[in-house]
Amino acid sequence: ALRLALPAYSNEVIMILKCTTLASTVTILDLTGMVRLINAETYASVEFFLVAGATYLLLNGVVMAIFGYLEKKLLRPLA
Repeated sequence: ALRLALPAYSNEVIMILKCTTLASTVTILDLTGMVRLINAETYASVEFFLVAGATYLLLNGVVMAIFGYLEKKLLRPLA
C-alpha cells in the first residue's frame, strides 16, 4: 500500500509546504516575517529577501529529493 500511496503523499507534502509558506503560517520560522523585521532595522531588503528565497528553494529541493529517492526505492519492480 505504501508503494501506491507514496507519490500522492509526496505531492501533498510538497503542496502543504508551499501553501503554508504562502499563508505565512510556518511554525518553525516565518522567513518573510523575519526578513521584514531585519529590513526595518537595516534597510537592506534585497540581500535578505534573496537569502530567504534561497532558503525556501533549498527547503523545497530537499523535500523533493527525499521523496524522489523514496519513490525510486519503493517503486522499483520486485524481482
